[in-house]
Amino acid sequence: MAEDAPKYYAVLTDAGAALEARALAEGKGIVLTHIAVGDADLETVTPDPAVTRLVHEVHRRPIDARSRDENDPKVTLLHATIPADVGGFWINELGVVGHLEGDEEEVLYAYANHGRYYKMLPQDGQTITHELTIPVVQSTDARIVIEVADDGYATRLELLQLSGVVEDLRRNREAVWTLDAPV
Repeated sequence: MAEDAPKYYAVLTDAGAALEARALAEGKGIVLTHIAVGDADLETVTPDPAVTRLVHEVHRRPIDARSRDENDPKVTLLHATIPADVGGFWINELGVVGHLEGDEEEVLYAYANHGRYYKMLPQDGQTITHELTIPVVQSTDARIVIEVADDGYATRLELLQLSGVVEDLRRNREAVWTLDAPV
């Protein structure tokens, strides 16, 4: 591996590439729904396209949010937050789970390694949420639908953006009231 290559990264799995090909052939979209978390039996893993499942899945979260990489429009960043009251497990590997639109058969679309991290529970002495972000590179022009959980967590960036929108709406409302006020 090159010296400047990232240590932690995600790859499109062979099953994910096959899903993209099938989506294109059938004119359907791919629906990405969850981020799976695994401890990899406490071993170090290297992302491999041939992987079909996590070594040892310990938790699964709905995707909370998505964003685009500012430098590459083919890269989608998928976000999920593990709440403070969920944990008691190690994180060494991640996966993106998806299926073909209209079909419920799940596949491991992308696979990633993760720096070894113990996700504590409050009774362990700390209450910590853990934000996961997985960059997914789309290899074809297949339509990707990312199912974002309605009850998900907002990332800090989204929260700041939302508060900016609310502030703009408040300012605009005040401007309208000012313009409409009788003279």
